Amino acid sequence: MNPRALVHCSLLTTSLLIASRAGAAEHVIDDFESAGAPAPWVFYDGAEFPGAKGSLASSPGHEGKGARLSYDLSGGGQYVAASLSLDTPVAAKALAVWIKGPPAIRVTLRVVDDTGQTLQLPAQRPLYAWDSAAWYRVVVPVTESSQHWGGADDGVLHGSVHSMSVLAADPYEPGAVGAVDFDEVMWLDEVAFALDPATMVRAPVPAGAARLRDRLGANIHFTSDDKALDALRDAGFRWVRMDLFWSTVEHQGAYDFSAYDGLVNALESRDMQAHFILCYGHEDHASGPGWAPQTDAEVEAFGDYAQAAAEHFAAKPVQFEVWNEANIEAFWKPAPDVTRYTALAKEAVHRVHLGNPSALVSTTGTAGVDLEFLRDCLAQGCADEADAVGVHPYRQGGPESAGQEILRLREFIAAAVPANPPVWQTEWGYSSTWYGDGHAQESRERQGVLAVREALTSWGLGFPLAVYYDTRDDGTDPTEKEHNFGLLTHEYGDKPAMVALRTLSGFAADRSLSAFGVASPSSLHVMELEGAADRVYVLWSSAEGTPVPVRLPAGASVRSAMGDALTPDTEGGVASVMIDERSGPVYVVVPKPVEADAGTPAEAGAEAAADASEASVPDGSVGDAASGEAGSGGEGVEDDGGCGCETVGERGRGSAGWIAALGVALARWRRRRG
Repeated sequence: MNPRALVHCSLLTTSLLIASRAGAAEHVIDDFESAGAPAPWVFYDGAEFPGAKGSLASSPGHEGKGARLSYDLSGGGQYVAASLSLDTPVAAKALAVWIKGPPAIRVTLRVVDDTGQTLQLPAQRPLYAWDSAAWYRVVVPVTESSQHWGGADDGVLHGSVHSMSVLAADPYEPGAVGAVDFDEVMWLDEVAFALDPATMVRAPVPAGAARLRDRLGANIHFTSDDKALDALRDAGFRWVRMDLFWSTVEHQGAYDFSAYDGLVNALESRDMQAHFILCYGHEDHASGPGWAPQTDAEVEAFGDYAQAAAEHFAAKPVQFEVWNEANIEAFWKPAPDVTRYTALAKEAVHRVHLGNPSALVSTTGTAGVDLEFLRDCLAQGCADEADAVGVHPYRQGGPESAGQEILRLREFIAAAVPANPPVWQTEWGYSSTWYGDGHAQESRERQGVLAVREALTSWGLGFPLAVYYDTRDDGTDPTEKEHNFGLLTHEYGDKPAMVALRTLSGFAADRSLSAFGVASPSSLHVMELEGAADRVYVLWSSAEGTPVPVRLPAGASVRSAMGDALTPDTEGGVASVMIDERSGPVYVVVPKPVEADAGTPAEAGAEAAADASEASVPDGSVGDAASGEAGSGGEGVEDDGGCGCETVGERGRGSAGWIAALGVALARWRRRRG
């Protein structure tokens, strides 16, 4: 199929346009509208991992017709693919595909270059794409990849793309069966983004996600430490999470919570609240040393303790969690047992509500997003009376990869629990030892970047509670993982993670999360914070090695992840900034006009987009802006101002200047990195 210019008539597709030079931007590879579609695409069963079955067929697409890649991994295998050999190789910098598919399986792209090298590229769901029934668009740079084989085998795209594949691969649970729909496959000759508040496509945010402080928490390991609590308060934290040790409060059937009363009072005086973990075993009620409750009598005794805690703190700002990481042996001895944990959770949750009907209580925060444990636990009723399901989405890489796992977990919850409680993120952190010497500045800076991206990801996913682990380094050994999770050093000094989170909280303090920006590439994340006099755009990248030049609107100012003022690159009167995964988020502050003339088309469009951005949907689900559908309880985006159609060529003529500026910015970035 010959490349052709597109006419962009919807708000969504207009914003997704990436102009590279006059007359050139996006180019069609296939839109599946031909009579023989999806041919010439062919199905491949991933025969190097035997057992997979599936098919490739025509299906309803994002617009008109599309392709459906069905997969059946019940007999084994790792993936199936739809592959296309291009009649004419294309000089692509990125590929774009509209996708609709279940969160149970990952979507991956492959390309083959001039040397015969294959590069494999994850097509990660954007943070805003959390309605599994809706279409979403991925824009994936193809110039380099850490997964590669054949040909030059160096992970760098040489020359042009000769063929490509769309894979349904690496399911979250064995034996997955389902289908992935895809449509409107495009290639792009530039990777860049223009931040324009008047035309930016906005996707709705989860219900109740407006304020960061309402959900932001940190783990502590003390009942008295004014210096640490002051640091958390000043950094915008509302919650602290702390163990409420059963063995500490129960003595021969009597309960004494005095050790925790001082902490709760100290929190109240700072307008903060406590999230207590009901844990762990008790020597008076244990079948073995350090064991979790095993017998009915031991479970009942734990319930007595849970009810006593709820009664004692009924008038205080306290909520609860039943056990910590019950899915691993370190915390559930003698060995993890989903059935025994479910019995404990049912008893404890019920007894907390008996002690205080208004108290909120979650199931255990699992170590990792343990979908197998959570699926079985939910099926057995562990969350039937719970107010939330806990999870600890630890990983050493980018936090954004947790999104699809959380979407899959929400599907489990919706299917198993009639009340469909939310997910609470009750612990998640990064140790600087994962990136070298735990005390080295470079390692701590990497921790800081990932910590603030964790907070942004948790906010974007709509977690009502998002707890960072840990407040303060637990020791001084630069090689010990557990000594280097803190926001503060062991001596109470600020680490970069604390500075980064305090910066985010500062921008969020008087502003509300109003929308996601739909950006290109899709590894560029945009969150819009609405203030009385301005809007702040938080931009960051989750793609290593692929800096993205971003054109800035007139009058914008820019600050770094650590709050330092940044000077944009300027060329021809156009300002731009480079968004680099290693540097963390950038904050772009755009003042609102003093006087707005609602009669101008641009400002009318901006007002309509802002109105649309306020439509929230339950628990992170997001509608399909192009089809006018929002998730359950949402509303579609309508453009009352008409189509405003423009061809790629027309957009290109207005964009040549800023593309030149972006080229200058990219060159300067490379010199700084080099």
